Amino acid sequence: MDGLIITPESVILQSVEVRLIFPDERTRWHDLMRQHHYLGFHSLIGESLRYIAVYQTDWLALIG
Repeated sequence: MDGLIITPESVILQSVEVRLIFPDERTRWHDLMRQHHYLGFHSLIGESLRYIAVYQTDWLALIG
C-alpha cells in the first residue's frame, strides 16, 4: 500500500453507504426533494429508483 494516505476524511468517506430507500422512507425522500432541489420536485417519471447516501444515521444525499 505504498502512497496510501489515511486521513479522517477518507475514513468517513469509506463509512458512507449508498442504498435504495426503504418503503417507509419514501415520504421523507419526497419531502426533502421538494424542500431542497433547486427546481423543486413533483415526481419521477416512469420506472424509477430512489437512493440515499447515509453516514451513520444522517442522510447526506438523495439520488433519483
